Amino acid sequence: MSWRPLSIVPVWVAVAAAVVIWAVLAPASLYPLAIVLTLGISVLVVFAAQLALQQQEGFVRRTALAISGCVVMLAIASAVLLPGSGLG
Repeated sequence: MSWRPLSIVPVWVAVAAAVVIWAVLAPASLYPLAIVLTLGISVLVVFAAQLALQQQEGFVRRTALAISGCVVMLAIASAVLLPGSGLG
């Protein structure tokens, strides 16, 4: 396995874990805040992971792919959890 997926997949796993944690532990009224915080933190983690590679080639592509995956996961979580919370 090359280094490229190794810099993206851990961020996706962290976002998936964060979604499960706040879906289980947070009250429904805090779901919108949790989604926004998770996205903001994931963007920072993506940049940190990509900069830690110290590889210029493909930086924008890797960063865009990682952030896009985070947005898609959070959109799915929003579609599933927000209507049930009475907020969506």
